[in-house]
Amino acid sequence: MRLFGYFSLAVFVGFGFAHLVGDPGDVSDPPVQEASESVSRPAPPPPPPDLLATVRDTMDRVTGVDRVTDIDVLDSVDPPGEKIVHVTFLASENLTTGFTKSGIESAMRDGYEAAFTHSKPVQLVTMAVHMTLVDRFGNESVELVYGTRMESDIAGRINWENKHGLEFDRLWTVYWLHPVFK
Repeated sequence: MRLFGYFSLAVFVGFGFAHLVGDPGDVSDPPVQEASESVSRPAPPPPPPDLLATVRDTMDRVTGVDRVTDIDVLDSVDPPGEKIVHVTFLASENLTTGFTKSGIESAMRDGYEAAFTHSKPVQLVTMAVHMTLVDRFGNESVELVYGTRMESDIAGRINWENKHGLEFDRLWTVYWLHPVFK
């Protein structure tokens, strides 16, 4: 019985050792274990929307679709890597001149916020607002009525959460204001 026990042990150890070392005549690849569960990784966050698309969406929302006539996003030369944004839109006429001007200013404020809070650095934003005017002879023409600009040094100091309580006409630079609004 003892002989059988030693023989069994030798066969078992030999088989185990041969299995670990491998048979030199066996050149097949070792068996591959399949993963029982796939490892799920969170999807990377989507890239931020393009600056042009962000400003256009905001301006379309606040002025009405088809009121934005032009948006240009240009590369700044000094400093390089920053953007310059120029927005041109048509103002809609309200009941009074005061309502029209405040509506224009509200739309410009939202446009400035969209540009300056975007992930891309913006150096300068300009807004040119046109409106259909009627002269004293009844002739209509589309004219520039309000033009403003704001630079990043001013925009960077604005708390955009409290934008509704600010006097933006004291923050942006007015380069043109039609006499109808004076």
